Amino acid sequence: MVANPQENQSLQAFEEKLASLEAEIAEKKIKLPPDIFEYVKEHFLALQRISRERKMPTEKDMEFMEHVRMWLSLDEKHRKKFSSIDTMLNSKEYREAVKRDITISQYTACVEIAEQSDPEHSKVEFSRLFKFPGDGRVVSAQINDIDINHYTGPLPENWEINRNFELRMFNGDKLPKNLKVGGDFIVSNCLNLKSIPDNFVVGGTFEIKKCPALAKIGEGLKVGKRLIIKSCHKLKELPSNYEVGGRRGYDAAGLISWNS
Repeated sequence: MVANPQENQSLQAFEEKLASLEAEIAEKKIKLPPDIFEYVKEHFLALQRISRERKMPTEKDMEFMEHVRMWLSLDEKHRKKFSSIDTMLNSKEYREAVKRDITISQYTACVEIAEQSDPEHSKVEFSRLFKFPGDGRVVSAQINDIDINHYTGPLPENWEINRNFELRMFNGDKLPKNLKVGGDFIVSNCLNLKSIPDNFVVGGTFEIKKCPALAKIGEGLKVGKRLIIKSCHKLKELPSNYEVGGRRGYDAAGLISWNS
């Protein structure tokens, strides 16, 4: 029996997803624990056999890809904690993340921020700081400014902060993907911070100071008011397409203060 064009397209899409997952595992250069390695190997072989036989994979066949991607997205501490996919899927972290339609990484980052903010009332702080619309985003309550100091854990991806955000002495080397700050954003004394991601959006003033490792600001930077850069000695240039105060390039010069 010859597969119809729609089936061929579906098979091609499936093969592309499989290849994409293989590439992601190789790119991250993460050594898989024995149980994870065997899990991935077993499912890859089964799906490759399905592909060779030109059969359509079931939803259950495809589910393993999302589980592996979720494990790959974990920080090192949680990858060590979850040495198998079953351990991860049976964990409280997984249940709480699924309930909020976010990843385990997002959930654990929010928990760690709340615990550092108020160790004795971390559950209350968690509810005060974070809201979960159910679409993969983490949203901060509009009435709250966020102030994080001496934080050594990861920040959650897809985090939208409606007010001001001050990040001091953060230990990470990069900011998370799709972080959006509605008010002013001050980043100071983050000694390991190397880059600002592409398409970064700050609604108010963006001030970066005393970040000696910062060498790159990603393309598509958009700042609502002013851009202030102080004592970031490795940073030599701004991206080619940035916008400050609604102005681009040389037109924005009066809204940028840069003292390296």
